[in-house]
Formats: sequence, structure tokens, C-alpha cells
Amino acid sequence: MIDGSEILKLALADFGVDATVNGETLRVLDDLDGETVLSGDMIDHTGPYATALKSAVDALATTIVTGNNGHIITISGRAFRILSMLPDSPDGVILFLEET
Repeated sequence: MIDGSEILKLALADFGVDATVNGETLRVLDDLDGETVLSGDMIDHTGPYATALKSAVDALATTIVTGNNGHIITISGRAFRILSMLPDSPDGVILFLEET
């Protein structure tokens, strides 16, 4: 039986794109439409976002900084600020983004 983490790994292998964070490569599934509004501690999110393996994020030499001064991630030639990260599954993480 295939579990959720295996599905994410297969989807990243087949449909993922390479993104760049602080010069390092991170494989993500992206949904770059929509917008995210950060108001205090509340996030109203309808996109853009990207999904990555938690182990891949943890393996980056850079600890990702989030929020209004968060790291910039480049996906398909477009630059996005990482507003927040939330677990998506035991092995996945969602990166909530704002285009810069």
C-alpha cells in the first residue's frame, strides 16, 4: 500500500520543479496562482504556494526564514518571499509565498 509520503515523493519526481533558496536547490510542487495576505499573525492564503519534502527542507544548509523579511525562493524564473511553512503530511511541508 502506498502512503501519503510515497505519493508526495512520486509527484515531486514526476511533476516537481527545481526551486532555488539562497543558492541551494529544492524540489517543489508549485501552485503560483492566487495571493497571500499577511496581517499580523493571521494569513489569508489562496496561493501562491509550493510543497516540498520536509527532509529536503531540513537538509538545506540554510535555515529558512519566514515572514515579511523571509527568504526569497525562485521558482520557474519568478521570485517569491516565503511567508510561512506548515506541515502538509508527516513528510511534507507547504511553503506559503508572496511574489516579490
